[in-house]
Amino acid sequence: MVHITSWFERHVKVVYSPFREMLLSLHVLSNPAHHVKRLPWAENLLSMMNENEKELLHEINKKSDDWFRFIDWCSDFSVEVYVEEGIERLRATDEKAFQRFFPDLEKETICNFLYEYHQCYFARELFRIEPWLQQSVHDLKEMIKQNPLLLSKTLHPRFLIEGEHITFLKARTWQYRFVDLSAITFYPSTFIAPHLLMDNFISTHIKVYYEVGIASSYPDEVPKDLLQILQAISDETRLKMLRDLSFQSFCTQQLTERYNLTKSTVSNHLKILEATELVQKERKGYYVFYQTNREKLEQIRVDLDQFMDFPAIHKIEEEKTCG
Repeated sequence: MVHITSWFERHVKVVYSPFREMLLSLHVLSNPAHHVKRLPWAENLLSMMNENEKELLHEINKKSDDWFRFIDWCSDFSVEVYVEEGIERLRATDEKAFQRFFPDLEKETICNFLYEYHQCYFARELFRIEPWLQQSVHDLKEMIKQNPLLLSKTLHPRFLIEGEHITFLKARTWQYRFVDLSAITFYPSTFIAPHLLMDNFISTHIKVYYEVGIASSYPDEVPKDLLQILQAISDETRLKMLRDLSFQSFCTQQLTERYNLTKSTVSNHLKILEATELVQKERKGYYVFYQTNREKLEQIRVDLDQFMDFPAIHKIEEEKTCG
């Protein structure tokens, strides 16, 4: 039987990481519509970036799994005090080791981009949010001392501590026994919402990124990318297409015959599904075949969970309390 309090005292750390916070800010900038709480900040910053910077931002995002591959890369290095330390560690990484993580990226280009982004844009925001991040580290450490079970559902509605297990309710459920883990590290972030981000790149050392609220207003909106996807699948024909294309790829001609529709109607449906990345296409000879993007389809449930986890009423109650 694991004694939760003593286990947490021996195996759990709470760490403020400015470099990781910068990486998560870049994730938000790459898809601001999905991160409603940070949408005003992201839109303002993007308006200040030039076209070359934005183009490189999205190129790196595309080739690094939405910047999360950089989070994996961070798994095996210790705490840094300054953002520049993380950048220099990346610059000092052996070229072969770098290519294992980022086969389609150039190290010098990445490091130069990160340095310029920090100096020109991120440093000011980090100065503003750092007190909240540092305070959160202190508060979470105190909570762990008092009763680690309070972390369950407090850090995130789908983060659970039950019995001798820690559970993450994501697209698939991840469950770990405390006896199988050597450590858990918690990282506060003002950019992570609405995600429940768990880094298990090192399987015995789990890293959890949790949201820290900051004193700023944000619009009560449904993320535009989620709304677009829900609108795309709200049509009966498109929903059937997604189902059928999950099991077999079809070309436009085959779909026309299958659903007894005109070619232009089928093409229009496919165009809508393509715009949301719910279907992927591949040319095979003369024909272009379409298939459902299962990963994107499964992400819908996650995105819905994330939206439902943080209702607007929480925000209203907080404002009443502060007022």
